[in-house]
Amino acid sequence: LVFSTRGVIFGASYADMHAKLPAQWILLAVVLICMGVFVVSVLRRNLRWPLYSIGGWIVAAIIVGGIFPAVVQRFQVEPNELARERPYIEYNIQFTREAFALDRVEEQPFPAEEAPSLQDVAQNEVTINNIRLWDSRPLKDTYNHVQSIRLYYDFHDVDTDRYIIDGEYRQVMLSARELSAERLPVQAQTWVNRKLQFTHGYGLALSPVNEVTAEGLPVLLVKDIPPVGDFNVERPEIYFGEKTNDY
Repeated sequence: LVFSTRGVIFGASYADMHAKLPAQWILLAVVLICMGVFVVSVLRRNLRWPLYSIGGWIVAAIIVGGIFPAVVQRFQVEPNELARERPYIEYNIQFTREAFALDRVEEQPFPAEEAPSLQDVAQNEVTINNIRLWDSRPLKDTYNHVQSIRLYYDFHDVDTDRYIIDGEYRQVMLSARELSAERLPVQAQTWVNRKLQFTHGYGLALSPVNEVTAEGLPVLLVKDIPPVGDFNVERPEIYFGEKTNDY
């Protein structure tokens, strides 16, 4: 019963405790009776009684072990499931907390100052210099506007990563220039184009998380086709990307 998945939680539920468990005891009693019938049958040399007992056990297993718990679940538990299952949900939460030692967690006040001190700024210079200002949604639109370059390329989403740039650990935002063959004109949507000609994306756009140009655009550290910038992209081809799923 501890591995039961009948209820809303993993483990014994209302139907298990009030139907399945009694059914197990009833079936145990039926088995003992069948064993007694077998012994008596051997002594009296009667072969019919064992067959009757086996048939009775099968019927009891179907009705008591299968149908009865299902009926209790359907007509007693489901119409008022929260009330019926509440104790077992509480048991599940309680012992899950104990298993992960969450019941022994101590809460301690943490006084936080609204404004960082000069010492805080000095001690966390790398973190402060990498605070993200760009939102991924307008940045993706900007990448698509200035860096998609070809009609059939698309920046699917923008991710955040970290690299060593000029000896400093920098947080950057980047997006792969993926193939978007559905953007081709209808007359170009041929098997040859989709399977042989336009087969992969190419390169990426990469920019710091908190820098802009005088025009309000991202400062691109990697851009264009072929890729140029602060990083050497040895293999810019993207055959298996988030949108490259034709094969």
